[in-house]
Amino acid sequence: MGVFDGLAEALTTGLGEAITVSPAGGTAREITAIFKMPSELTLSGDVSQRRPMVRAQTSDVSDLAEDDVLIARSQTFRIRLLEPNARGLTDLTLEADNG
Repeated sequence: MGVFDGLAEALTTGLGEAITVSPAGGTAREITAIFKMPSELTLSGDVSQRRPMVRAQTSDVSDLAEDDVLIARSQTFRIRLLEPNARGLTDLTLEADNG
């Protein structure tokens, strides 16, 4: 058993909230994940962009892709970037869906 085993579940359970995810062609479902609004992302140089983000267990979002829908705190977002890490967590960069 590794030192980080169970870390993803402990973080999302302890710090997370209910979020609805809707994979394209799939059924909407609720997961528990950490929602950050807004978060600072540094792009190239001094350019910085404010974007909402979600950190979720990779196993909870493995069927999601860019442009899928996510609802957090009664707001609808589109997934713009998915970044899994080696510790069982995936960061989802979001954009408000105003359509």
